Amino acid sequence: MTPPLKLKIEHGEGIAGEALARLESELLEAMRAQLRVTPAITWLAPNSFERTGKKTQFFERTYL
Repeated sequence: MTPPLKLKIEHGEGIAGEALARLESELLEAMRAQLRVTPAITWLAPNSFERTGKKTQFFERTYL
C-alpha cells in the first residue's frame, strides 16, 4: 500500500465547519497515537454509502 492510508468517512447530519475540523483532528491524533498511522480523510455527506441488507464491503478496490 502506498501511504497515506485513505479513509472515506460519512459525517453526521448537522456536522460541518469547525466541528468537522475538530473531529478530524481528534481522529488523526488518536490513530497516530494508537495505531501509528496518519490517514488522509475524505469526508462524505450523510447517507453517501450504499446501505444493504447483505454483508457490507468495507474496502474499496481502486486498483486493476
